[in-house]
Amino acid sequence: MESGCLAASSDNFENVLRDLTVSDKGKFKWSGTFENLEIMMNNILEKQTVWNSSSGDCKKLELDDLCVRWYMKNKSLTINGEGSEDLKSQLKAVVYMCGGI
Repeated sequence: MESGCLAASSDNFENVLRDLTVSDKGKFKWSGTFENLEIMMNNILEKQTVWNSSSGDCKKLELDDLCVRWYMKNKSLTINGEGSEDLKSQLKAVVYMCGGI
């Protein structure tokens, strides 16, 4: 998470983070482009990510213990798997600390 906040200090990454929101119930929405979603996830995960299109409306990222799906029509971003709580916590912390909410 620390590197995500350090990266967020740049104007470009901070602009990318504005597209991420978290509801009161902890649900994530991504209103930006897929390319910016990739940039954000690469920064947070500190690695180059590879996404697949499981359907026309869904982009999917699968890692060892994590599955992230972005549904373009409703802008929903779902995070599942054993590593999901860590990533959710990182995303929430970055959004709160960088003023995205």
